Amino acid sequence: MGIDMPGICAKGRRAGSDARENEVQETDGWGVHMLGVALVLAAAVLYGIEPSFKALALESGITPVEIMKLSSFVIFAVSVGGCMAKRENLYIKRKEILEYLATGAAGMGATNLLLIIAYKYIPVGCATVIHFMYPSLVCVSMVLFFHSPLTWKKVLAIFLSAAGVALISGEGFDGSFKGFLAAMLSGITYSFYTLMVEKGGRGPRNLKVRMFYMTLGCFLFSFALELFSESWGNWNAFNMGIVLICSLMGCAAAFFYAVSVKLIGASNAAFFSIFEPVTSMVFSTMVYHDSFSGKAVLGCVLAVLSILAVWRDGCGQLGNEKNPLP
Repeated sequence: MGIDMPGICAKGRRAGSDARENEVQETDGWGVHMLGVALVLAAAVLYGIEPSFKALALESGITPVEIMKLSSFVIFAVSVGGCMAKRENLYIKRKEILEYLATGAAGMGATNLLLIIAYKYIPVGCATVIHFMYPSLVCVSMVLFFHSPLTWKKVLAIFLSAAGVALISGEGFDGSFKGFLAAMLSGITYSFYTLMVEKGGRGPRNLKVRMFYMTLGCFLFSFALELFSESWGNWNAFNMGIVLICSLMGCAAAFFYAVSVKLIGASNAAFFSIFEPVTSMVFSTMVYHDSFSGKAVLGCVLAVLSILAVWRDGCGQLGNEKNPLP
């Protein structure tokens, strides 16, 4: 019996080629996942710094609605500029337009307004960590409504993040119930935004088109509020400059976050964003000289541990909620 050496060599070459192809795919998948992680962390840092600037603007005499109106206009203008530069086709179905407008109004507009109101009554760091009930809401919603598997690592991350937020927000909370309620409601509206970014709009729409309609919804929401607002704040170059800086940071953060949700999934993006309250507490402490207690430090540690837990759980998902690690 002769040995078919050419056939054996051909099979060996095919096997080697398949192995190299699988290795390239795994490497590309890992790179996509790490890019998503980097973007959501960058968004968390920007979102964490932004509240302290908004609090300074409030102290200068302007109202929450005015801050939101100017910031939403700047974000919408940036979105329009991006679409014009790329000559994007903005024609989409009416149903999708309404969906994106509602997502922008509730997820971006209402969330920003509620947080700005919270900053008036409770400390910035406290408002931010109370807002961070939304990762747990996102994770539970994914399980209940989208049949996403709830792994033990995500359960651990939920308990760690909840404990961390409770420790941070419970320590030094000296504001009114209005601030606490506004911060909690902002978590609900932002969880809606996170889910809609990932699960809504299944048509072939790129991110710039989606952001155009969502920022338009946010701007229309702020414009509608202005019609019912009779108060005018004390605008000057200082507070206008602060709001403009906040708006640009919000533009970058919103874009980074939306991309990260598409790359690593809503649950993973939400939990990685736990860096936001940590950043907010550290930065607000530097600006307002708030003292750090032992409970607050422990809460920050638990928040970071929750990030590590969900990161380990999300390494094999690569933006797909249906493929958890075993």
